[in-house]
Amino acid sequence: MRCQDGAGNANTTDFSIEFTVASTPPPSPPPPSGGGGGGSGGGGALGVRKGDCNNDKKVNIFDLSILLSNWQKATNTCNLNGDGVINIFDLSILLSNWAT
Repeated sequence: MRCQDGAGNANTTDFSIEFTVASTPPPSPPPPSGGGGGGSGGGGALGVRKGDCNNDKKVNIFDLSILLSNWQKATNTCNLNGDGVINIFDLSILLSNWAT
C-alpha cells in the first residue's frame, strides 16, 4: 500500500497491512421456561402476540415496563428474540408489534 498526504508527500516503499476478523458463534438460547414472572414474551402460542410479555393479548405500556425492568438481564422474561438477554433487539420486536 502506498500512501500520499494532502501536501503530496508519499512513501517510497510498500507497506503490507494484514488483518483478520474473528467471529464467535452466538450463544445457545436457554431452554424454554414455564414463563413465570410475566411469561417468556409470548409469540409461541396461537393468538399470542410477539411482544406481549404479560400475555394479556395486547402489546402496550405494561409490556414495555416488563421489558425495561429486565433490561440487560439474562432472563427469559420478555426475551422476544430468544438470545437469553433483554436488549435493543427485544425492544425492536416489542415496538414493531405495539398496539396490535
